[in-house]
Amino acid sequence: MQSEIEQTSKIEAEQQEMKRKQQEKLRLVEEKLRYASLIEEKFKEQESLMKESERLEQLKESISLKEERLQQARTAQQIVPLEEQSDARHSEWQSQLNKLTEKKEEVGQVKAELAQIKLKYEESAKKEADREKLKEEIKQGKQQLEYVEMYLAMKKREAELSQQKANKETKLKNLQTTIEENEIQITKLEKQLSEESMLTKAFYETKEALVKQEEIKGKLDEYQNDYRKLIVLRQQYTTSQKKYQHKQEEIKQLRQKYDTLELAQKEQFAGILANQLIAGEACPVCGSTSHPNKATHDKVPHDFEELEELKILIKKKEAEFVSIEQEFLDQKILGQTQRASVDKLYENLSGISPNFTHETLPQLSETVTHEIRSLKQKLEGISLKQKELEALQLEKTAIQDKNKELKQTFDLIDDEYRLDHEALIQTRTKLDDLRKQLPETIQDANDFKLQLKGKEELYQQMLKEWELLKAAFEQKDEVLKKQNTILEQLQEFEQQTKRSFEEQQKKFLVAMEANGFPHLEAYQEAKLSVEAQTQLANEIEEYQTTVKRIRFRLVELKEQLANVERANLTEYESEVEANRKVLDEIQENILEIQNKLKHDTEILEQLNRILKEMKGLEEEYYVVGTLSNLSSGNNPLRLSFERYVLASFLDEILLQANLRLDRMTDHRYELVRSGEVAKRGAQSGLDLEVMDHHTGITRSVKTLSGGEGFKAALSLALGLADVVQAHAGGVQLDTLFIDEGFGTLDEISLQQAIDCLKDLQESNRLLGIISHVPSLKNEIHTKLVITPSHRGSNLSFTYGK
Repeated sequence: MQSEIEQTSKIEAEQQEMKRKQQEKLRLVEEKLRYASLIEEKFKEQESLMKESERLEQLKESISLKEERLQQARTAQQIVPLEEQSDARHSEWQSQLNKLTEKKEEVGQVKAELAQIKLKYEESAKKEADREKLKEEIKQGKQQLEYVEMYLAMKKREAELSQQKANKETKLKNLQTTIEENEIQITKLEKQLSEESMLTKAFYETKEALVKQEEIKGKLDEYQNDYRKLIVLRQQYTTSQKKYQHKQEEIKQLRQKYDTLELAQKEQFAGILANQLIAGEACPVCGSTSHPNKATHDKVPHDFEELEELKILIKKKEAEFVSIEQEFLDQKILGQTQRASVDKLYENLSGISPNFTHETLPQLSETVTHEIRSLKQKLEGISLKQKELEALQLEKTAIQDKNKELKQTFDLIDDEYRLDHEALIQTRTKLDDLRKQLPETIQDANDFKLQLKGKEELYQQMLKEWELLKAAFEQKDEVLKKQNTILEQLQEFEQQTKRSFEEQQKKFLVAMEANGFPHLEAYQEAKLSVEAQTQLANEIEEYQTTVKRIRFRLVELKEQLANVERANLTEYESEVEANRKVLDEIQENILEIQNKLKHDTEILEQLNRILKEMKGLEEEYYVVGTLSNLSSGNNPLRLSFERYVLASFLDEILLQANLRLDRMTDHRYELVRSGEVAKRGAQSGLDLEVMDHHTGITRSVKTLSGGEGFKAALSLALGLADVVQAHAGGVQLDTLFIDEGFGTLDEISLQQAIDCLKDLQESNRLLGIISHVPSLKNEIHTKLVITPSHRGSNLSFTYGK
């Protein structure tokens, strides 16, 4: 990588040198192009200026006219201020003249309004006597009003009391009517409620009869269901009995066949042994040296393997027979239990119905069902009637409560009625006394009060009109005086502005004639705005400046181009473009080389950094990786740390297990932990093998037979219990349960296992054995027997063998 970077740097230096040479070449060609372009621009400029000079010559006459027009406008501009002052004075005069006219009209209107108000004011002043007379009448009326108001208040009180009395009298009549109607309704309800006690008695009698009939119906249904189950159980019992007898006969035949073959083999062994006897030598069986009657034999056509197979078949059939026997016994027990249940129900039903039989069951069931249906309908009818009576009782209670409230209300209103009657009599007496104290002229108190109120309103209206007219007259008179003063001032100011306008107008006309304008129209035509004059002057000045500039530049270009030929720019531009293209190609090559050089340098730095990091990680991983492989089992022994620890516990368990396995197998087998390395990546260290002391060979535990495997498993379980109890301080495994497995043992192995378990029991441990093996049952003194039935399983303890 380093040599490649150096080679790339060398190529970059060569390309940089080529770039420098090409840039110099391009610079010389560009210099030539710039000079030729400058000469070409000057030729083009000369042609353009000559055309512009011809165009300006044509505009010379129009420029002269513009100069004359500008001179007239500048002369008129000198007297524009005088014209503006004259116009301003004229506007002031017209404005004052308009104000004066408006003020004259306003003063005339005020005079007319004042004349109208003055006429009304004089008429109102003449009514002063009428106002005073009305004022005196109002004063006297107010003095009499106090008695009138007392009379009116008392009259209102009389009307209110009369209305209250009438309302209470109506309420009392209505309440009396309602109370009497409610009493009649209560009497009717009490008559209807007299049947309640009879209905209650009938309800409980009917309900009791219904419960009794439903109990009979339940027993009938239970009897029918149990009887059907009994029929099914009888059929199942017959089937199980046939299977049991068939299997029993089959085993009997197999045993006879086995006994025959075994006897034949024994005779064959005796014949073979007799043939081997030598006269004068002792018999290996009886020890006699005399052999007078040697046994003879025929060759048995069956070999030992067939006999062994027949023995295994008998054991298999016996195991099947145990299952069938248990099933047969279960069916028998279930049938007996069901028979007892049916008999008990039959006795109960016979006590209820003396003529009850299985044949009369449907008719009796239908009769009971019909009776239950009738009783339910009767009970529903009684319940409905009871609900109606309950509703009537509630209605009666509600009416009684309401009547009680109505009577209380009647008493209260009656008391109020008497009080209102007494108050009404007192009010009418006072009203008669007040009527006598009123003036004779007052026939109606309300009319008098209304008349007095009308007089007060009329007086206030007349007084208000007088004050308004008086104030309006004084105000309008003051306004007229002020307006007359303002009018006189405006007339004087209008004359001043008129004289000022005439003086300024005269000055303007004199100045206009002095500047050569014979009349106002000529002056107006000569005027131009300041902007227009400036624009016209700029156009003239621009024309003159342009003519001078063009003439000077043409003379300068003529001198510069006197001995110069016009060049061809296209050739120079093509040459510059070709050199630029070459320079761009060189520049692109340099950029590619620089990018490559930068990329290679970065890769080299990154590679060096990674190598440095890898070196550090390798040193760190050397220790950690070794520990990881050792603990995870990635080692030659395929043994992880966890399995190493478990293997030590397994050795202790095997030590305890072999003590029992040695006894149960008559010193033949011993469990050992396999030291072989597992294949195909599997973990090692916890596999078991069995040492066969008869052959001296260690082999896999998978080669053990069913009974031998059970012994090994039982030994391991017991050994595990001992080791756990030893390692767990304070923990006592006093109870062990063993579920099945004893059926695979022969009689000798079974007895060895039982002896081993008895030893455990002697060490104060409680053993629970779950098994169907009859011989094992006989060895257990305390048994928990589970008997299944159609109602569930039954539990019972038995003691003794």
